[in-house]
Amino acid sequence: MKKISVFIFASVLFAGCGSPASKSNSADTNQQVKSPTESAETISYYLKEGADSINNGDVSNAIKNFGEAIKTNPQDSRAYALLGQAYMRLQRYDQAAEAFSTGLKFNPENGHLNYLAAVTYGLQGDKEMATQHAQKSVQIFQDTHDEENFKRSLALLHGLLKPNNP
Repeated sequence: MKKISVFIFASVLFAGCGSPASKSNSADTNQQVKSPTESAETISYYLKEGADSINNGDVSNAIKNFGEAIKTNPQDSRAYALLGQAYMRLQRYDQAAEAFSTGLKFNPENGHLNYLAAVTYGLQGDKEMATQHAQKSVQIFQDTHDEENFKRSLALLHGLLKPNNP
């Protein structure tokens, strides 16, 4: 039964609910960032490069790019969401959970981060934390009328609340 639960969590994770990286083709990464516009362009550059690296199977380069985005703006929750997803692909769930938790400190009402945190904690076997984040994501997606992600979060929550789920 535990193998089935892990498979369900992994399937839900890879089915979606992650937020795509912003797109930008212009940023000089060797310049020191001075203005908010330059900072936003630099972050977008790193997020796009990281997403491209993931798509090309280079997860380690993606992690470096997401880390650079975080150095540019340590409060950008998108970078933490993408960093956590990269760690999940490597099955480094402790680091993924840390990335999602940090992102949630800056954006606690982010349904995607709560969903991803729930999946990660579920994979780690922490049913209490997984349930807490799943409930939060269900509420956020319900409040924002995001039906597709609401259904995904609700399915995850139901899976977590089944009595035979460890």
